[in-house]
Amino acid sequence: MQDQIIRHELELARNIQQRLYPSPPPKLGNIQIVARSEPARETSGDFYDFVPLPDGRLAIVVADVTGKSIPAALMMVMARSLLRSHITIYQSPATILRATNEMLCRDGLQAQFVTAFLGILDPATETLVFTTAGHPFPYLRRDDQIHEVGCPSLPLGAKTGLEYQEITLTLQPGDQIFLLTDGFFEARNAQRELFGFDRLMTLIHQTDPTDPYRALDQIWTAITEFRGALEQSDDMTAVIIHTLAEPHAVAVNNRTHTLADCSNQAGAPDHQATILPATTSASSA
Repeated sequence: MQDQIIRHELELARNIQQRLYPSPPPKLGNIQIVARSEPARETSGDFYDFVPLPDGRLAIVVADVTGKSIPAALMMVMARSLLRSHITIYQSPATILRATNEMLCRDGLQAQFVTAFLGILDPATETLVFTTAGHPFPYLRRDDQIHEVGCPSLPLGAKTGLEYQEITLTLQPGDQIFLLTDGFFEARNAQRELFGFDRLMTLIHQTDPTDPYRALDQIWTAITEFRGALEQSDDMTAVIIHTLAEPHAVAVNNRTHTLADCSNQAGAPDHQATILPATTSASSA
């Protein structure tokens, strides 16, 4: 009976947590967004969030709490609440992550860290301003090539005083941005092999470049087939931002992207941010 009570309570916790996930927003101009999250256990430390801003922009969050089950789920709710609160106060992704990091460090949650992607999408200018905190870099599919884009950083809650660097991408027709948690490349098969970065980049390149819903299904199917009979060992969350392959009514500017100087990143080596080729494995998990 005690086991039944525990299972029932875990199921309730799962249902409550699932209700925290928002529905993907409707198409924003030429931009379409799809999302999916699958916990390894009853509850998850992963989460994604979409927060509409008064001026028509959209805040996009993908995050991963260390650990699993109930402790990670509780931390997930706390981090989600802090991020949502700071998104309504501050304008820039870097400032939002900096304020959230200070709050998490102040609460002194030992060995509980949060990796996060936070982007502000402006559908009017088709630009995405983003920063990451110890999170795997976004993958950009552009002109049939896969790139990693990002600056090295430390997770939220690692230490006080962290600074986060922003990157601005001007989206082009046909662009797809893949925002993933580490459950994809850390998936293992029966031989205990990691799926890894190289397989993941190859997989992304092989997914449908015109249909983000189909691309999401193809990623999940490939990971499931690779894992085989082995149970899922980590939470998996993915968001795809897709720019429809239609001509822009107005050209924003002639730059494809603006990249931040990461040389002042706390805890990271001197590094000028670049779009990295698909053959590299420069993401920080």
